[in-house]
Amino acid sequence: MGLSDKEIDVYFVVLEHGEATVTEITEAVDISTRYVYDITEQLADRDIVVLNDYENPTTIRAIDPEKAIGNLMDELETVESELEQLFTAPEPSDIEFDVIRSDQTARRQIKKIIDETTDEIVLSIPGSRYSGFADEIENAANRGVSVLLLVEKNRATPPLDELDIPHTVVRVLDTPLPLMVGADVEVGMLGPTGSFTGADGGRDIVTVRQPQLVGTIVGSCLSNYWPVGEEVYVAKPGPLPETYGHFRSAVLEATLHQRRGHELSATAEVTPLTRESSTDVRTISGEIVEIRQGLVNPSTNTFPLEASLTLDTDDGRYSVGGQGSLMEDFEAKRVTLER
Repeated sequence: MGLSDKEIDVYFVVLEHGEATVTEITEAVDISTRYVYDITEQLADRDIVVLNDYENPTTIRAIDPEKAIGNLMDELETVESELEQLFTAPEPSDIEFDVIRSDQTARRQIKKIIDETTDEIVLSIPGSRYSGFADEIENAANRGVSVLLLVEKNRATPPLDELDIPHTVVRVLDTPLPLMVGADVEVGMLGPTGSFTGADGGRDIVTVRQPQLVGTIVGSCLSNYWPVGEEVYVAKPGPLPETYGHFRSAVLEATLHQRRGHELSATAEVTPLTRESSTDVRTISGEIVEIRQGLVNPSTNTFPLEASLTLDTDDGRYSVGGQGSLMEDFEAKRVTLER
């Protein structure tokens, strides 16, 4: 509210008394009478107290806090309007990362990232902090986002095996984990071990908005930590048919259905990896005869980040991977799954 320590002390005395004399405030705060007059005049100018200097002795009456806060908000809106008139927007910056040194700011940023995720989010967080993001994670899963959650288990970790949210896989580790966030290969966060726990190194969390760097964070999480985590929760498969713009989400959903004995087919909008041009877009369809993945147990991949579908089409069997595929026949832009 822009008040000094002494102004706060005086204001609290007035609040607690409802109405106080200058002498009562002087005794409570241990400042001079003249200083009390100066401070109460400033508080009166801010419309959070009323100065009755026509009375003898002079009294200072508190305004109801709800009204006082409203007065301050009106003042801030006036200031904001004046500042906006002065503001000249800077040129867009080429900087694609920033450093956060406040846990509170980092938590707000993570919540914002989860809220804005549309396809997939990979999270590595301390178990004691899961509840702080639980609502955002559940909301994301309920709107169709694939959630891969890796939790550093400790005494405060809630019973994650009792979750009931879709499109989600949870693994836990007993060893310390760095903070890792990757959303839609668009924005990510990386923090040292101890982030949010109060341990050493819990600050200097980096936010990145460069796809290659975000991909590196996701790749590190899924390659180095995810495979050794204990799987504690796997969601039920969702309804089909469904179309996926994010390939790993399609692989996860296909795997969840396959584990239940469901036979699936897929229609994929793809480009062949044997051609240099990415403009050769075609559509292939067929029964899914093989899934390679390491997202849920038992894993079927041959290297950590492998995620592919093999389709039995009218023209033969073809393997399909996601963005950045190297070993498959095609790279998928979009996949539709159906029973």
